[in-house]
This record gives sequence, C-alpha cells and structure tokens, in this order.
Amino acid sequence: MMTTPPLTSSEQASAEKSDLLQHARAIHERVLTLDSHIDFAPADLVSERNYTQRLDTQFNLPNMIDGGLEGLFFSIFVAQTREAQNAEALKAPGFERAYHRAREKFDAVHHFTMQSHPTKSSWHSRL
Repeated sequence: MMTTPPLTSSEQASAEKSDLLQHARAIHERVLTLDSHIDFAPADLVSERNYTQRLDTQFNLPNMIDGGLEGLFFSIFVAQTREAQNAEALKAPGFERAYHRAREKFDAVHHFTMQSHPTKSSWHSRL
C-alpha cells in the first residue's frame, strides 16, 4: 500500500489559500455585492471612450460584471481648496466653481445612466 508523502509548508499554504478562496467565492455568490463609493471622471461617462469599455480605470462595466459587482454608487464630491492655495476658496467664487464642477459630474452620471446606456444602468437620485 502506497502512502502519500506529507505536504511541504508551501503546498500546505497553497491548499489553505485555495480553500479560503473557494469559501470566499461561495459567500460572494450568496450576497448582494455593492461598491458604495465610485470616484470617476465625467469625461469617461460621456465620451466615446467610456466606462462600458475595459479601461485602465478604477471602475468599468466589463470588470464590474466579471467580478460579480451588482451595483454601485457614483460619488459626486468636489473638494474645496484652502485659502492659502486659492484666495477664493470658501468664498462665493469658490462655491460657484465647486457647484459647476459638481453639476458637471451629476450631469455626466445622468447622461451615462439615462441616455447612453439605460439598459446597463439605472438612475436613482436624492436631491
């Protein structure tokens, strides 16, 4: 009767990693998977080169689908600079600039979800 030689520490670690990955994939299949914060460039939602393509970006639909991500939230955030960096920061002109940048992002998400790719996305807003 032949016996199997004991596993080396490297083989043992590899087997444990494989078991852990299998367990993680099983959990992933049973839960709703969301990304609650997507940073994005407005141009990548409205131009010919956009997030429906496999881009070298944090987010794109092909990678989302391949990875089993079922939903996401686009984050519309515009930072204000410090007064030392920009004298108009935290004043009316700075607020106006921030508003226009935020509006650009908001409009890009709306365009992407409602006009360009309505079959691949949906729009929900709380304003």
